[in-house]
Amino acid sequence: DQSGDISAEEAAAHAELMFATMDVNGDGGLVTDEMGAGRMGMMNPWGTPQLMKDHHAARFAAKDADSNGTVTMAEFLAAEKAQYDAADTDGDGKVSPWELRAAMWQ
Repeated sequence: DQSGDISAEEAAAHAELMFATMDVNGDGGLVTDEMGAGRMGMMNPWGTPQLMKDHHAARFAAKDADSNGTVTMAEFLAAEKAQYDAADTDGDGKVSPWELRAAMWQ
């Protein structure tokens, strides 16, 4: 909405879009190979392919709440909401550019 902050609605819509982008086979669940699809597959600030693979594995494990090897939309949204809530350090219900940047470096 060009307000300069990320609302909870904007974050939720983005999370749904990212899930749909990564769910390349459209089965409603993500497996480890799909977790690298979309935006997360294009970033590599960790230096080597193995470090990137390890990073994706850790992110996948953190989102796979029941440890069954598949991240459902519900698990993905719950994990993304937790990240959003953690980024909203002043508790005002939105994430400012400063809060977002600080959260990305943690």
